[in-house]
Amino acid sequence: MKSVKNLAVTILCVIMVGNFLIACKKSNPDPNPQVSDTLDGRGGGIIAFENLARDGSSNFEMWVMNADGSAQTKLTNSPGYDGAPSFSPDKKKIVFTSTRDGNAQIYIYDFDAYINGQSNPTITKLTSTGMNYYPAWAPDNSKIVFASLQNNIFNLYTMNVDGSNITKLIDLDSYTPSWSPDSRKIAFVSGNGESQEIYIIDADGTNLIQLTNNSVSDNMPSWSPDGTKIAFSSSSPSTSYDISVMNSDGSNFTTLVSQPGLDEFPKWSPDGSRIAFRSNNQIHIMNADGSNNQTMTNLPGFSVSYDWK
Repeated sequence: MKSVKNLAVTILCVIMVGNFLIACKKSNPDPNPQVSDTLDGRGGGIIAFENLARDGSSNFEMWVMNADGSAQTKLTNSPGYDGAPSFSPDKKKIVFTSTRDGNAQIYIYDFDAYINGQSNPTITKLTSTGMNYYPAWAPDNSKIVFASLQNNIFNLYTMNVDGSNITKLIDLDSYTPSWSPDSRKIAFVSGNGESQEIYIIDADGTNLIQLTNNSVSDNMPSWSPDGTKIAFSSSSPSTSYDISVMNSDGSNFTTLVSQPGLDEFPKWSPDGSRIAFRSNNQIHIMNADGSNNQTMTNLPGFSVSYDWK
């Protein structure tokens, strides 16, 4: 495919990979020097992330890219915040948080329509009360879990994927939820500052279990695809935040990345062999044992990884 980086127009590109129709849209001029302009999943899938807008404003937008760092593509362009994206299991939709209507609410982005060439895919609002963050789509497509700020406290809620049947899961300060791969459990964080700990509950809100109990802050859990491990961010007096991993029962706490600065928001690759995370304001990818740490983005502001399908 020829380079389109120097054309002052919008280009749509469409190819067939296996049984999937893949497309991309690039608005130029584009300062991002990537070798591929096609969202074809090269490198092991597609990563959804949020990034501070390229114009240097305080707005965040929702982005996607191939797992090798190519085809970095902005999906949204609205005032305020668009971020915390999570793919549907079939990868046709993305649930995300947006303040486009004033308060933080949950929306659905029609990613399949975008992939098939629509320049303005449908965006559907699912919630209208409270201030809602960190949506995560259940792997079995049954529910979306999210954290809602109501009456000055965050609690976890679930809803059907069409926004109906909103249900509070637990009366406990809770946020950054992550589904187990069988959709039967949810890992989440509770607490503030240096007292944040990771818990799990059943998908109906029962059977609360505390996994961590440390003098540091443990947060942003991410369940591995095989269900055996949970990656998370853990505070450190010397390095700020590190990437760590533990067994899904809380045992075998192991630090994978320990370096100055913020290392946070780990997300597993679909095959469980690698982990994407935010480090020094960019998206990095490393092997699941912490080796081969590589920088994948070089965008202004900062980028935060949220999903990898």
